Amino acid sequence: VAAEDALLDAAPRSPSVLREVAKRVAAARDFGRARELYERLVALEPDDASARLELAAALIALEERAPALEHLCAVLASDDAALRERAQRLLSRGVLAVTVPALRPELARVEVERGALSLERGLLWWSLLREEREELTAIDVLRRLTERYPRAAAVEGRTSP
Repeated sequence: VAAEDALLDAAPRSPSVLREVAKRVAAARDFGRARELYERLVALEPDDASARLELAAALIALEERAPALEHLCAVLASDDAALRERAQRLLSRGVLAVTVPALRPELARVEVERGALSLERGLLWWSLLREEREELTAIDVLRRLTERYPRAAAVEGRTSP
């Protein structure tokens, strides 16, 4: 802990230092501290999909699934296929399976398809979780999400409605 604190004291706004210390802290299973460090990193570099993914993982470990969803959806809209795949696994196993038991049959089907959770389905589920009280059509969901995450439409090969 002292070594990590010394690194942070020397360079408190350095993305590389924040990333390294957060990684060490998360490996030590101090997810509260990891969350704080990854939040600082995301504040400095909001388009860093890797930092958002690690922040989401820390939030899930802390059972803070609602804020994790937003970060996972941002990663699903990123250009990095490997990060998108990890986000899909976290979304299906770490969030939806616990949060929405009614989706477990769908998640089982997704697992059979080797985790082939589409961006559209992930964003749809995210929206349904975030706006449980509203009845939404799929078009409404996609319109809202592509407004919030314009890159999601590009990843799916669509333009915003």
